[in-house]
Amino acid sequence: MILRRIIEEYKEYLEYNFTEIPKLDDLDEEELKELAYGLNIEIDDYIEPVEALEHWIVSDWLADKLESYGELVTKDFLGLTIWGRTCSGQAILLDWVISQICNDLDMLK
Repeated sequence: MILRRIIEEYKEYLEYNFTEIPKLDDLDEEELKELAYGLNIEIDDYIEPVEALEHWIVSDWLADKLESYGELVTKDFLGLTIWGRTCSGQAILLDWVISQICNDLDMLK
């Protein structure tokens, strides 16, 4: 069973390199990279997939601001500019990126 072997290697690696087995959430970025390297996991070319959960028509100005923060934006979808919002279930004003744009404009002071 290949999965069992991978789990055993993971446990052995953690026991050898840490005094107590940490939660992944407790590791900083450098420690996670070392862990991946120790487990032979290639992460240099890894890009976390991003999925749009909602689609909003936005102005070109807002699209440019959203793009500067790495948001999904399509600038010509049937003549419309679309923001692919990657979260759902909360008011837009609670989105981190919207708060940052407002903060950049000194709107939140």
